[in-house]
Amino acid sequence: MFKADEKGLHNYVHYIKQGRKEETSCNREDFYKYTKKIVEGLPDSKDKEYILSEIELQTLLPLQRIKDNGVIPYQLHLEELKTIFLRPVELNSHS
Repeated sequence: MFKADEKGLHNYVHYIKQGRKEETSCNREDFYKYTKKIVEGLPDSKDKEYILSEIELQTLLPLQRIKDNGVIPYQLHLEELKTIFLRPVELNSHS
């Protein structure tokens, strides 16, 4: 599920678009269908319930580079802005 790079497979490798062969991507919906099929075949457990719940809520393994997951990039940009604005102040205060 996390390593195989086979054409037409809707696993994690293709979901994050890191496949090395011809068809190297799949969308979230296809990835969730593939994952749900695998997880439903596992013995009942709290982990299984959690994963199926996350799939249902469409919150399982969100990609970091999409606009729907903008919280992390916003925080990084905020830190960059603080650094950019504070750097000239630090340089001028040492003059």
